[in-house]
Amino acid sequence: MSLNSQAIMRGTSAATHRAARRPLIRSPECTPTRARARLLTIMLPNGSSNSNSEGRSNLAGFLGLGRACPIGYGPGQREFGPVLPDTPDILFIVGRPQNAPSLAERGEIDAFICFADLAWEAEAAGVHGIDHVLDLPFGSIDIVVAAAKDAPASTLCDLVARAPIPIRCISELPFFARRTFSRERSYRARFGSTPPTILQHNRPTTAGTTPVIIDASAGSSEPLVQRGHYECCMVVRSSGATIRACQLKVIEVVASACPALFCRSDVRNEPFLLQQLDAYVERLALAKQRWLELQACRQLEFHFSPLHDGRE
Repeated sequence: MSLNSQAIMRGTSAATHRAARRPLIRSPECTPTRARARLLTIMLPNGSSNSNSEGRSNLAGFLGLGRACPIGYGPGQREFGPVLPDTPDILFIVGRPQNAPSLAERGEIDAFICFADLAWEAEAAGVHGIDHVLDLPFGSIDIVVAAAKDAPASTLCDLVARAPIPIRCISELPFFARRTFSRERSYRARFGSTPPTILQHNRPTTAGTTPVIIDASAGSSEPLVQRGHYECCMVVRSSGATIRACQLKVIEVVASACPALFCRSDVRNEPFLLQQLDAYVERLALAKQRWLELQACRQLEFHFSPLHDGRE
C-alpha cells in the first residue's frame, strides 16, 4: 500500500471516529428528529391568549411568576428562545392554539397551553388522546349564545322550540355548538336524535341536512346575526363589547373556561418525557399559587382603600 493510500485511510478513520464522538444534539433550533424524541415539546399560544386584553391576561407574565416562561416569550417580543434558561430538556414552540389539540393527537407536540374551550371543541370534533393536566386561573371567558335584541326567545331552549325552520347558527366552535344543541331537551323533542348539520365553507360535513344548521365561522359572527343572516351565534365572550356594539342579547351562558395545560395521553408511557412534564407542572403550580396570592393582596388593597368604603 502506498504512503498516499495509508494517509487517506488514516484520515477517513479519524473523521469517522470524531463523528461517532460528536454529540447528537447541538441546539434546539436544528435538532434531528431522532434526538427530538428526548425533548418534551410544549406549544405556547400566540395571539390574544398572550396579550393584556380584557379577560385574556398576559400569559408570559403569569408564567414568569413560576420561572416557567421561555426566553423572549411575551407581547411585542421579537426574539423567541425556545428553551428555559435552566431547563434544556424542554423545547418550546409558539403557534395557533386552535391547532394544538390536533398536533398533540398526531404526536407532533407533547403538551400545550390554551383556553379550555379549544380543547372542548377538538374533543367534540373527534380529537382523542388529550389529557387535562392543570388549570391556570388567569383570565376567563364565557361561551354564550347571543340573538337579536328583538328575538322572542329568552333562552336557547326557547329558540330551539319556537324558531322557524331552518334554524341557522354561526360559531367559531361549530362542533361544540352542535353538541350543545343536541343536548337540549327541546331539540330532542322537536328534531329527534339527529344532530345539527355543520357547514364548513358552505358544505355540510355529513350527508344530508337537518332543520338546524351551524355555520363554521373564522370570526366576526355577531354582525351577521345583527343583519338577520342567522338566528343566533355561539361565541366566546371576554368583555362582551362586540355583543353590545351589535345590539345583541345573551340568551344562554353555555360554559366558562380558563387557560389550562394539556398533554397527549401517551406521554405517561415515556418516563423521560413524563419526568420533564412533572417538573414543568411544578413550576406552573408555583406560578398559580403566586398569582392567587397577588389577587388576594389586590382585593385587600381595594377593600381598605380610602376611596372604597368597604361595601361592594
